[in-house]
Amino acid sequence: MMITEFLSEETSAKNLSEVIVGQVIGATTLRNFNFVIKKGMEHYVKRDEFVSVEEAVTGNEIIGVVKEITISNELLPDEFGRDLKMANILLLEGEYPVSTVKILGSWNGKSLEMPKYGIKPGSAVKLTSDETLMKILQQDIEKAAFIGTLSSRETVPVYVSINEIVSRHLAILAMTGAGKSYTVGVIIEEIMKKNGAVVVFDLHGEYRDISLPFSKVRIFSFDEESESKLKIDVSSLHASDFSTLIPDITPLQRD
Repeated sequence: MMITEFLSEETSAKNLSEVIVGQVIGATTLRNFNFVIKKGMEHYVKRDEFVSVEEAVTGNEIIGVVKEITISNELLPDEFGRDLKMANILLLEGEYPVSTVKILGSWNGKSLEMPKYGIKPGSAVKLTSDETLMKILQQDIEKAAFIGTLSSRETVPVYVSINEIVSRHLAILAMTGAGKSYTVGVIIEEIMKKNGAVVVFDLHGEYRDISLPFSKVRIFSFDEESESKLKIDVSSLHASDFSTLIPDITPLQRD
């Protein structure tokens, strides 16, 4: 079957997780695979979307996430692409979008494990159901913090274990403006909802407005407008602490 013939097939179903959105093409590995997106399914297959395909030997559901989408034209050699772009020519006939998928694991109904068997080229690709994603991300809601939803599935909530947050080191890493402070604020509020106590060293005053009904929030600060003044007992300071408070001190004087 030619790729264009596969793309032209029509399908209709109420549950998108039962709809075939593509077909595996080319060589596959235990880390990634490519599939051509079926015609009419382009709107549903986007970057960071979760897709499923059947494992060749066990029949388990292999789950992956779309990391890249490229558009090719089976009627034209690749070397013509640059000339066509320069000439501003777009040929719709023979074009097909191809998704590159990073494999997250093999789902056996209870846990997500690294796959041990490959995927057959030509296998049908479907959207991973919300129910499966919820099972994978499942947490004890009474002991978990709700931090949002999946970016590609607003219907799938994401919880993180509060016990794992407070019992181990936690780092929230992202580029500037990505929402690190906001995420920390959400986690703090969620811990407070569970009657937890949080001590925040807020160097930039980003969490002053955090409060919940019936919660006790006290802000200690050197600022004049602060309700609770922050004080340090002089007897608890060492000579090295005093030296850091004196400006323009030389290394010799500090010693």
